[in-house]
Amino acid sequence: MKYSSLFLFVALFFSACTSNGGSPVLDAKTFSEKLKSTPNAVLLDVRTEEEFAKEYIEGALLANWNGNDFQRRLDAIDKNAPVFVYCLSGGRSSSAAAAMREQGYKEVYELQGGILKWKSAGLPVVSGKVSTNGGMSSEDYRTLVSGGNVLVDFSAEWCAPCRKMKPSLEELAKENPSLKIVTIDVDQNPNIAAELGVDALPTLKYYFNNEMKFSNVGFLSKDELKAKLGL
Repeated sequence: MKYSSLFLFVALFFSACTSNGGSPVLDAKTFSEKLKSTPNAVLLDVRTEEEFAKEYIEGALLANWNGNDFQRRLDAIDKNAPVFVYCLSGGRSSSAAAAMREQGYKEVYELQGGILKWKSAGLPVVSGKVSTNGGMSSEDYRTLVSGGNVLVDFSAEWCAPCRKMKPSLEELAKENPSLKIVTIDVDQNPNIAAELGVDALPTLKYYFNNEMKFSNVGFLSKDELKAKLGL
């Protein structure tokens, strides 16, 4: 009977220290150390865009757990990559982590107590960079896309598909000097994004001799980009 009680105690102890899926729920300092020491780690913020705009942990991607495009943003993350998830206080990150494990993500860590505990542990956050003046004007944009081949990439720092596509855009720019690729951060330029109907990321708009030839929403591979651009 004593051994049974001891076994039950140990089982309950480890259950309390781990998430339902078996991956650890880490306190802030352990989470930070593990994140830094893990190769190819992905840091995922599952709060809202408004919360992220105020402050976030450096390097985080945003996938709002309660947003309509959570799954689309999640799909851009390799299921074999270690994923570190956080929210404000731990509730949403726990739900998101459970959903990720169900979908086959093999290594998911949760920040116990969320960004609130992170800050109380004296760990740094990045202040948001949302523009207060609307950014680029219509005239600025028309000047930007006038003449030649111009590919405009509407993106944001928190957008996982945008980051995934960035290397392909950089390679295309090097391989095709005549192609001008411009990245516009929608958080810094909300007015022009709204004016052009950019409501999902990444969004690409390609112009040739002042005429828009195509617009695309969502991730494209390098080969798909080349096919779209006729390269």
